[in-house]
Amino acid sequence: MPQAIQDVPIPHENGGPQNAGPQKAGPHGMKKAGTVVVDEEGRPLVVYRGEHGDHEGPGFQTQLGSISFGSRETAMLYATSPNDNRTGPARNPRIHACYLDMRRPVTADEDDPFIEMETLIRAVGAEKAMIIALEQAEWIENTSNWEEMDRKGAESVASFLAFQPERLRELYLQAFPVFDSPLYCSWFAEAGYDGAIHGGMGVNSHEAEYRIFDARQAIPAGPVQKLEPAPPGKVPVHECGIDINCRPL
Repeated sequence: MPQAIQDVPIPHENGGPQNAGPQKAGPHGMKKAGTVVVDEEGRPLVVYRGEHGDHEGPGFQTQLGSISFGSRETAMLYATSPNDNRTGPARNPRIHACYLDMRRPVTADEDDPFIEMETLIRAVGAEKAMIIALEQAEWIENTSNWEEMDRKGAESVASFLAFQPERLRELYLQAFPVFDSPLYCSWFAEAGYDGAIHGGMGVNSHEAEYRIFDARQAIPAGPVQKLEPAPPGKVPVHECGIDINCRPL
């Protein structure tokens, strides 16, 4: 495993950088700090992020509230597959290999692509969890739990919670739209969380997805790998015809 060491601010326990300024951070330093992104032997795990586009300079390219990492195979697909395949081959595809300094995730179940509303209530409180539930109602209504529960005739999440707000804790939804949201991720960071680990959906189903809220939590495990764009017709495309897993990078 590469032993790259970088001068980066180590996130404090409340999710922000320590006042002491930049410190040496690498696999051994992160182990002492208590990162939860580790392999079966407890050593910091190398994870991968695929990107494409004209981003220049250090850092990552994203429009989402968190920065996601996973397996090298999934990173390869993201790097070589434009979100909208009608735009032609990906420009400047690349893969980042990193260690992640994540100490206090909102959730840390790499096998579960869902997140309980109970977990969100504990993280940010009932008021904000209610906002998430109402705004992400489609992802709640698309679960077997919603189909099977006794909703007392309620046809929507809004009507269900309007008359039975105390039952918010009984609901769950897919995790990825929650951690895609810049607003929700800002709430988590304000509450002292610095990331999330959940099961993937779409092309990375049955794999863990690792999310960080601050790019400084990613410590390079090697140089950025530049790739060749995938040839036309060789890129997996989801049945929606636009995105390989129906959601953006």
